[in-house]
Amino acid sequence: EWTAHARQIPTLALNPEGNILASGSRDSTIRLWDLRTGGLRDTLIGHTEDVMSVRFSPDGSLLASASYDHTVRLWAVTSGKCLRIFQGHTNRVFNVAFSPDGKQLASVGDATFRFWDVSNGSSLRMVSFGGKIVTAQGEVPENLSSVAFSPGGDLLAVSSTTGLTFWCPRKPEP
Repeated sequence: EWTAHARQIPTLALNPEGNILASGSRDSTIRLWDLRTGGLRDTLIGHTEDVMSVRFSPDGSLLASASYDHTVRLWAVTSGKCLRIFQGHTNRVFNVAFSPDGKQLASVGDATFRFWDVSNGSSLRMVSFGGKIVTAQGEVPENLSSVAFSPGGDLLAVSSTTGLTFWCPRKPEP
């Protein structure tokens, strides 16, 4: 058992080789752990609010993180440096996923899911759900909480407050 963070840890990810564990915390940090030695490799600092999702790229060289600070960040695993900040979400970002080829990221949060180009940080597409749900505090936008690509990258699953949506990212538009 390791003492890992000052606050809760809502997300973990293993790199493809299975020797590095990333932990994201409500203390706004990400820690990289060497599973061979049990030691801390690095602490990634940059987010200003809770880190809710961490995911390794398919080749393990990059780590993406999603945060309540409305951003997605891309980190170099070997150096621990933040390479890129993806901005566009207008509220909390709950989850992020790499496409199987590692060229795109999908992120979900503020009733939208967004696609990003990993190589240059540009926004490729934003899809708005526009749904609303009724809570004790009144009507609020429907949160999107998780995202996953199929192994071939031809299907994207998105979970929301009320259900699941499937989308074909490569399908040409009419």
